[in-house]
Amino acid sequence: MNDKAILITSDKCWMEHTAITQLDNVAALPGVVRAVGLPDLHAGRSPVGIAVETKGLLPASYRQRYWLRNGPVPNGLRPTQI
Repeated sequence: MNDKAILITSDKCWMEHTAITQLDNVAALPGVVRAVGLPDLHAGRSPVGIAVETKGLLPASYRQRYWLRNGPVPNGLRPTQI
């Protein structure tokens, strides 16, 4: 798991592997300082039940959506180009 990804859970809480993978992918996006998976984390088009801290970015939903569908975002690509 990525060093910037944090998962808040307990032994009583079951998490889907897909949701954890999505959390890890979001944490790897450029500009993400930290991505936290909350106890209600589950997979969706993008992970549901996360909080993302970014630096120098507006809401990262476009980049996140691009990453989850296509892989790493090319350098210099603006959200309006996705």
